[in-house]
Amino acid sequence: MASLRASETDEEYNERDQLLQELSDMIDSIALKKRAFKEEKSKNEDKRESDGQMLRNAAMASMIRSSVDAGHEIVETIETWFSGYIGQHIAFD
Repeated sequence: MASLRASETDEEYNERDQLLQELSDMIDSIALKKRAFKEEKSKNEDKRESDGQMLRNAAMASMIRSSVDAGHEIVETIETWFSGYIGQHIAFD
């Protein structure tokens, strides 16, 4: 390194250092941008998964409500039929 300095002028040496520093800064900037992009992509994937889970939960809740409503209708139908059946048999006794 000392021999390079001896053969170069101070101005050339400073220019080279400045260019190397700029290159290093560019590499750091690119690495930061890549990291930020990956984090943003990960956040978007997490949000999609979360949204998907919310949709599945809502669909399941809707299905459960429909099943419960259908179950109540069946019970009401059975009660109506059974009360009619009992009414017919009590009338004949």
